[in-house]
Amino acid sequence: MLQLPTSFIFGIAESDLQTAGSLLPQKHENAQKTMWEVFAKKKGNDAPLYGSHKYTQYKNDIKLLSDLNIKGYRTAISMSRTIRKDGKPNKKAIKWYRTYLSGLKAKGLSIHLCLYHWEAPEQFLKNGILDKNFEAYFLKHIEIVVTEFSDLVDYFIPINELWCTCFLSYLIGIHAPGYKSINLFFKSYFAAINLQAKAIKKIKKLSPKAKIGIVNIQFPTYIKPDEVTKPGYSQARDMADNLTNFIYSDPFYFGTIDDTVIRKFKHLFPKNYQEILQNTKLSDHIDYYGVNYYSSQYVKPAKNDFGYEQVIPDEAMRNTLGWPVSLPPHYPSGLTDILLTYSQRYRGFGLKKLVVSENGTPLLTDSTREEIPSDDFRIFFIQEHLKQIQQAIAKGAQVDGYFLWTLLDNYEWQEGYKPEAAFGIIAVDKKTGKRIPKKSYYWYRDFLKRFYK
Repeated sequence: MLQLPTSFIFGIAESDLQTAGSLLPQKHENAQKTMWEVFAKKKGNDAPLYGSHKYTQYKNDIKLLSDLNIKGYRTAISMSRTIRKDGKPNKKAIKWYRTYLSGLKAKGLSIHLCLYHWEAPEQFLKNGILDKNFEAYFLKHIEIVVTEFSDLVDYFIPINELWCTCFLSYLIGIHAPGYKSINLFFKSYFAAINLQAKAIKKIKKLSPKAKIGIVNIQFPTYIKPDEVTKPGYSQARDMADNLTNFIYSDPFYFGTIDDTVIRKFKHLFPKNYQEILQNTKLSDHIDYYGVNYYSSQYVKPAKNDFGYEQVIPDEAMRNTLGWPVSLPPHYPSGLTDILLTYSQRYRGFGLKKLVVSENGTPLLTDSTREEIPSDDFRIFFIQEHLKQIQQAIAKGAQVDGYFLWTLLDNYEWQEGYKPEAAFGIIAVDKKTGKRIPKKSYYWYRDFLKRFYK
């Protein structure tokens, strides 16, 4: 059995649009279309539509979550649902969320509620978070959520994964609104950290006792041992580490970002960038830092805007989406390393605790040939990463929880409903919404039953 603190919280992480979908909220609540629904159709991709049928199946899901023996649950709340087209609070959506969250709370779960997991209304399709009206709209959404649900929520999470919100949306264009511009990338970066800072302040103003977590996806960055002394490799690693990891967290603990990033890209920054960075220094208001972790990266120097590119070893394992599976022997223990790095980096600068807020793997699973779909690789993946958390704690990192991504096979953004993009420990019949627990569901349930015994 793993040696973890008895206070350690195991949980499940999900998001709203990916599971509840877009069609039924529109039909029953007169919710707004999301920019993702329109963006996906424009790109010829799957739209979120029914998600995982959570809108009608949420009572079953509460039971499935409770039966898992988890202690924490993370989801999102959609600003396309909480605010009607006329700008007024959507009472029907508020009622649905209140019923759902109350049911979870009645099962003894701590609720971690993300206020933006990319579910912006269609009106923001063209510019996303750079729209001139986005900030005011988002803050209004926060006011509704904090006012209506503070009694049910243990932690508020302002924005999920700033890296995705900026890099995937404005530099490589695979997330809405789909731009490919380094200028817009940095513009979105400063807009995103500024928006998250204002969101934190808004939450604390509305509810001074509210607890807050901030959550980012992390990619521990390495160069291969035989390339350490090669010219430019260390610089490429450091730049990659900053642009994929530290620029999204340093401002909230240091009030600045690394000088190497400033020197290289200052000409793309807004004139008041120093003021924005300083205003994000809010560690006193942040109760935990959440690490979303799926893989790490090897990099090498490259002649592009950033000066580096990722390298995937030929012999490395890949998951069914083609992402590298960053486990020894072909990769270092990335989750251990990033937890230690963040624990040491922000110790003394207000870091209270760390939480692994997402971790999981996609796996193509055949749910038609047997009653209980087998996903042994997912179980192996989880076990190996739990071992890495244990190693990090043994070396001095304070890690307080682990949230598995995710309960249900769902809508996976640019990947849509591809079978290869199935992250859930429960399969979902796309037509009926029937839940089919996989082998990993029963493994996680039994593991937690023993852990909390």
